[in-house]
Amino acid sequence: SDAAETVGEIGSSIGRSMGGTSGIIYTIFFKAAHSVLKASSHSGVTSKQWAEALAASIAAVSKYGGASAGYRTLLDALIPAS
Repeated sequence: SDAAETVGEIGSSIGRSMGGTSGIIYTIFFKAAHSVLKASSHSGVTSKQWAEALAASIAAVSKYGGASAGYRTLLDALIPAS
């Protein structure tokens, strides 16, 4: 879908242009969302699919970054939104 490709391109752009740990974390976040959205139907992305993409992104950042709720990281802002 267009949404999946846009999210994937955001992740690629961040990976190319943003250094340090933040760049890696944001790349992981957007690439995980891209994977979920890419598997969705081509007729458009539903709010449920966006929520699933956010949950997958949070899980990926937690897995690769080693943080979880309460660690005073980006995840503390994202988890309540999921």
